[in-house]
Amino acid sequence: MKKTLRLFRIINMLLIILIIVLSISIFSASAYTTTGVKLNTDYVFSFVPYQGFTELTIDHFRNSANSWNSAAGLTLMSVSGERHNATGYPNNDNKHYVYKETRSDIRAVGQTTCYSSAWPNGNVLKSADVLINSYYQFANSQKENKFDTWSVFVHEAGHIAGLNHTNYTQDASIVMFPQAHMNFLRRYPQWDDINGINAIY
Repeated sequence: MKKTLRLFRIINMLLIILIIVLSISIFSASAYTTTGVKLNTDYVFSFVPYQGFTELTIDHFRNSANSWNSAAGLTLMSVSGERHNATGYPNNDNKHYVYKETRSDIRAVGQTTCYSSAWPNGNVLKSADVLINSYYQFANSQKENKFDTWSVFVHEAGHIAGLNHTNYTQDASIVMFPQAHMNFLRRYPQWDDINGINAIY
């Protein structure tokens, strides 16, 4: 009887340990995916915004870039004091423009197009353009029936840093979540975003 009771306790203890180990591995598992292209850390990637953006929007672009820098522990990107008035997103011209265009042909609130070069240590970003698609309604805050510009831009900046969409769709606060939502703030990299950026850099 004592041997049976002891064996039962040992089995229970092993089951508890197994449950703990499985729980830790499930919650620590990363679902980030990468594009296979990364920024050249020898210089800072500098976005040049369209001149039609407000200063508050451009401040939000800066905050977005800085949040990725903080997550990586490196200065990867910044926002230039220059402005541009170009149209025709995207344009492979070795410039890093943030466009504001009304594009009904692009069914996304934001989009990024990257151009890369093969380097000895893998593909490195040569230039990239970001579209903030004014076909949709935007605000610089959480407003009904509008997209938050900061939330859209931080997602697009994540693509420039080398991240693709997360496979973990149970947590909509993850910046690299595949879909944008109106009246929703998603401004700072979360656990999966941070795991991804640190895996790249």
